[in-house]
Amino acid sequence: MAQLYFYYSAMNAGKSTSLLQSSYNYNERGMRTVIFTAEIDNRFEQGKVSSRIGLSAEALLYSTTTNMAELIKKENSEQKVHCVLIDECQFLTKKQVEELCDIVDNEDIPVLCYGLRTDFAGQLFEGSQYLLAWADKLVELKTVCYCGRKALMNPLMILVKIIKLRWIHILSYDQMVSRKINNQTTRCANSIFYTTLFTNSAPNYT
Repeated sequence: MAQLYFYYSAMNAGKSTSLLQSSYNYNERGMRTVIFTAEIDNRFEQGKVSSRIGLSAEALLYSTTTNMAELIKKENSEQKVHCVLIDECQFLTKKQVEELCDIVDNEDIPVLCYGLRTDFAGQLFEGSQYLLAWADKLVELKTVCYCGRKALMNPLMILVKIIKLRWIHILSYDQMVSRKINNQTTRCANSIFYTTLFTNSAPNYT
């Protein structure tokens, strides 16, 4: 019996690597997988799932208007689909998570979703909220903060032009990585809070 899985973590825990490994395991046994990734995610080449260690695979794009059930059923009618894998699943809508439940329950196709649980402010993404509620299996992928403890929060990068030819680069993680309030240390993010001022040119990250 097929199940809906939600693999969640903070950033840089190897979610895409795990997805690609799962897909490879199916393919190695002659089984077909269909991989999806969010159209909104343009960090790497669109139409591909890419990992930080150099692995990649072709993927179908989805947006908030995509009918996931219809698209997967179409793929399955053309050639048997043995597993569906979804990267950046935090960007799914409630309706799309319902559609994935339909695929699992009525088409008997396992669906493996990989994504963030919360945003930089600790708020649940819509897709993550309903996957936490409806997935058959929840699996946390762990990663490490710069302080050495388990990472829980995610970063927000903001680039603001403050005056002509002057830029400020702010990397904010729930306001600070490990701030103290009433002598109590808060949760760790997975990087360091810092502010750097660049003058006379836009920032160069190389």
